[in-house]
This record gives sequence, structure tokens and C-alpha cells, in this order.
Amino acid sequence: QLRRSGIAPVQEELQQFVDVLCDDLKIAKQVTAYISHQLDIPATIGFLKPVILLPAATVTHLTPAQLEAVLLHELAHIKR
Repeated sequence: QLRRSGIAPVQEELQQFVDVLCDDLKIAKQVTAYISHQLDIPATIGFLKPVILLPAATVTHLTPAQLEAVLLHELAHIKR
């Protein structure tokens, strides 16, 4: 249900940044990031088609360095 309702795609620049981080971490799968209005914390769901769900407050209130740390943390879950 989290994958289907209350989500919106992230801005293209942020998705491209996720793609660059995936390349750096050598993650071969396509990872898609979405803004979720149902979550209060960042989350990763899915195994075959992994998705990173970011709360709206995360994207708007974090510095770029903090957002990068959050994304790297979630991508580490996917890599494992």
C-alpha cells in the first residue's frame, strides 16, 4: 500500500542524484525515489524493484549534505 498511495515522484535533479549514488555504490538495480505523505521517516521498500520513500519534510528541511547521508543510508539497505 505504501508503494501505491500517497506518493509523488521526486524532482528530476534528486532522482539523478540517487542514480549517481547508485553508480558510486555499484548498485545495478534501478532505484526510484518518491515523496511519501504517509511516512514520518525515510524508508526503503521492495527487493526486485527497490523504492526509497522520503517524507516531504525530509526533502525540504535538510541540507544537501544531510539529504545525501539519508540517501546513502537507504541505499546501503538496498545494497545488502
